[in-house]
Amino acid sequence: MKTKRQRATEQPGDCLLSGTPRKQRPDAVLKNLPKKRQDEVAEFGRTHTLVKTVAWLEEGGVTITVGPLSTFLAEYRVNHQLERNAAVVQVLLLQELKRDPRLTPEAMQRIGQSFFSGLAIEQEDARVWDITQQIELKKGKLQLEGQKHRDEVKDRRAKIKRERKAGKKGDGISAETLEQIERELKLM
Repeated sequence: MKTKRQRATEQPGDCLLSGTPRKQRPDAVLKNLPKKRQDEVAEFGRTHTLVKTVAWLEEGGVTITVGPLSTFLAEYRVNHQLERNAAVVQVLLLQELKRDPRLTPEAMQRIGQSFFSGLAIEQEDARVWDITQQIELKKGKLQLEGQKHRDEVKDRRAKIKRERKAGKKGDGISAETLEQIERELKLM
């Protein structure tokens, strides 16, 4: 009996980074069409109702129902939006690299934050805008807490250094230690 890992490696999966296409199920009629035909279906579906698109497909010899067509169109649109977003981010990163070849993770974060904030504004998506702002607030709080911690450590080190310096002025024996030694000597 094969493990899940063995079965998973037998079938190619989605991989956004490598661009490997996912193996389609035989009943995924629209996904098995050539890329050009999928583009035509998506364009027709963009300007017509689902029912009209199903009828148009049947005229072209493709039999499908409204449910799978709706799923196909939604996935198609999301995939193309992700491709467009990736292209925009890539252009932004290339511009930033031209401006400053030493692109840091902080600069990449700033570019990404700017892009997604702009995207939320453009699409008038209050939820995405709120999320991007909450992330920035949390990031700011973490930076502030980190700075506060570094300041406290610096103050403690300075205090210890001052105490050591003060102890050296008294030739290493404080008045309290001297009194304790005298008491112990009188007891013996």
